[in-house]
Amino acid sequence: MQKFLLMMAFSLFLGSALKSQTVISGVVTDSLKAPIPFAAVFLSKTTIGTTTNANGAYTLTIPQPGEYEVAASCVGYKGFLKPFSADGKPHTLDIRLSVSSVQIEEVTVQAKSNHRIKNVTAMADLLLGQGQNAENSKILNEDQLFLTRDPQSGVVKGHSLRPLEVENRSLGYMLFYELTDFFFDPSMKLLRFSGNYYFKEMTGSPKEKKKWALHRLQTYYGSRMHFLRALFADSLKQQQYNLTNCEIENVVGKSGIVSQKGHSIVENRIRLDRSERQMILNSDKPLWIRYFDNKPELSQELIGFEPHLVESLLQLTARVTVYRDGRVDNPYAMTWSGEMAEERLSDLLPFDFMPPVTGHSEEGTLAERSAEAIFFDHLKEKGCRDQLFLHVDRNLYLPGDTLFFQAYVRDRKTGQFGSESRVLYLLLFDAKGEKADSARFRINNFTSSGYLTFPEHAVPGVYHLAAFTSAMQQEDPSAAFQMDLRVRESEELPQQVVCRFNKDLYHPSDTLELSVEVTDRAGNAITGQRVNCGLLFGKGRMKSDEANTNNRGESFFRWILPDTLHLQPQIKVFLKQSSGKFLSARELTVPWEVGFAGLAFLPEGGTFIEGIRQKVAFNATDLRGEPVPVTGLLKNSAGLILDTIRSGAYGPGSFVCLAKEGLTVELLSGGGQQRIWPLPQPTEKGFTLAVTKSDSVTLALDVEEGRYRGEQLTMAGFINGTPFFSREITLSRKVHLLLRTEQLPSGIAEF
Repeated sequence: MQKFLLMMAFSLFLGSALKSQTVISGVVTDSLKAPIPFAAVFLSKTTIGTTTNANGAYTLTIPQPGEYEVAASCVGYKGFLKPFSADGKPHTLDIRLSVSSVQIEEVTVQAKSNHRIKNVTAMADLLLGQGQNAENSKILNEDQLFLTRDPQSGVVKGHSLRPLEVENRSLGYMLFYELTDFFFDPSMKLLRFSGNYYFKEMTGSPKEKKKWALHRLQTYYGSRMHFLRALFADSLKQQQYNLTNCEIENVVGKSGIVSQKGHSIVENRIRLDRSERQMILNSDKPLWIRYFDNKPELSQELIGFEPHLVESLLQLTARVTVYRDGRVDNPYAMTWSGEMAEERLSDLLPFDFMPPVTGHSEEGTLAERSAEAIFFDHLKEKGCRDQLFLHVDRNLYLPGDTLFFQAYVRDRKTGQFGSESRVLYLLLFDAKGEKADSARFRINNFTSSGYLTFPEHAVPGVYHLAAFTSAMQQEDPSAAFQMDLRVRESEELPQQVVCRFNKDLYHPSDTLELSVEVTDRAGNAITGQRVNCGLLFGKGRMKSDEANTNNRGESFFRWILPDTLHLQPQIKVFLKQSSGKFLSARELTVPWEVGFAGLAFLPEGGTFIEGIRQKVAFNATDLRGEPVPVTGLLKNSAGLILDTIRSGAYGPGSFVCLAKEGLTVELLSGGGQQRIWPLPQPTEKGFTLAVTKSDSVTLALDVEEGRYRGEQLTMAGFINGTPFFSREITLSRKVHLLLRTEQLPSGIAEF
């Protein structure tokens, strides 16, 4: 009887699961209806995908109902993308791909054509982002990036010739990203990119999969996907979010978030037409998003966990459709700033990613399980609740040195410091894996301290320190606290290295001078010691120089700091040994301060032309490239006030003026010591292009010229890199064109 009930329950569960699945089948062909083998067919932005067989046939299974986008791609063909509603029924979808033509150069109305960028590494790093995920990710085929830079404005645009292959060793995914639109304006620090993509799970050991599960959760919580899912499910409060509308006053803080005056928003006030699968999001004011990160079970820090606030701003320029899984139909209508604006390719998660489900939440039903859920179960049910943090006095030692430590124990589940364990064990292993020292110490009030000793004749190399509590003895060794320490040779190393800066505080463009004094243990100067100094500006950026110490044991180094600093500079000092190797001796942080960088003017069309009334955009930034709000007066050469200016909600602003010599802007608030900023010198020749919205379905294109009358010009338009409009025009004082938009595809139009 029990067996019958069990089989019946299993059959009911299996039937329910199969009923929710949607199966799509079809054939992928070319324009001549010939089958295309080995084409990729997938749900865009998910891990769900397949490839066609030798006959071009495919079958795609969607496990959950919802709104998706079916995509297909193959080398040499244009990509295919179509919205699809999964309803648990079988569907037939035949796909036809057309041959792609590579666009060699963009057609613009500028006097100079763009030039392709040969070294795309910097732009690839920009796509990957910064942080833990970016450091463990790389684009395997950077040569497929096709990027051009405008020689006048410095703006970089482009796309990928084939899908970019991103290996993400932090999250355990292979990402295939078909980059259709890339835009980067270095003067405004504006980055925009879009495209279709899909994921493939990487294979790994159980230890690697556990690490990936942890990193995925760390990436998910506080992300845009997490926020939009919580908003959709009316669970902002449960998911630790606070949402307010705001009025922007002054830029403060390292994240670029501004001080605000606002009130809490009830989610229904910014949502329209909500259904079971989608909602319409709209707000005429900026939204201030605050997320309280309080998940100690995900912490990997070597110090005690401290909950912190994640702040971001969201501004909507149009209504946006948001789906249950966090996808949006018009991402370019959403302008993000703050920490959510830092998400890049290395931070992307598939939209079928489901974190652990506990009770009512936005993620789904209790039947939906994942590797992340198993990871949480291990922590909360099977794993030891002790989580250990340990500090050592340094990470570089000599033979015979004493290692001093301070340890802390907290409850992994609650985040509260405390433990039932009373004993702490420490093991020190040498470079060969043999035990060099060990001891046990008493835990008092969740802390313990003590020391270990390196052997007098310790062999130089990397040593390994492991620490665990009495409650952790029966657990997986990976749960123990572990760290590497380095032991170096002692007889040839100086006892002391002293470094001195020439200034107490530095700014970008300053000259940095550093003196390095090397002495032996008795304090006697070491002459002729080879010293290497490296100045680091961030990931992979380093300037280095070498010098020998003089008869006073001193060597001197000098650098000019870059105009713009995004990360605080660091200095590393290395000393050359008799073996020819350099060993690290000192690490220093350069004292620096971010100040006002300047005010940049960007005339509409790129050229300021004498006698033509033009819109001029402006942007005030600090030395990190972050926007600074300013107000000021526009004056002519005689000092008469023509207009007032004010920064926009997110930094840049604009004004309209007749281009003449001697125009200046006098800043009244914001900015640095310089108050008067001249506009660009107008030129006699050139032409401008202005694109304005005439009505809901019509764009107005206006070309004005200076002393080019009668010449022929080609005006062209592109949407996502695909031409949709081209016309020959004869220049006169002003050419006015109207362009209807009803039949145009969605995307970003460029002219």
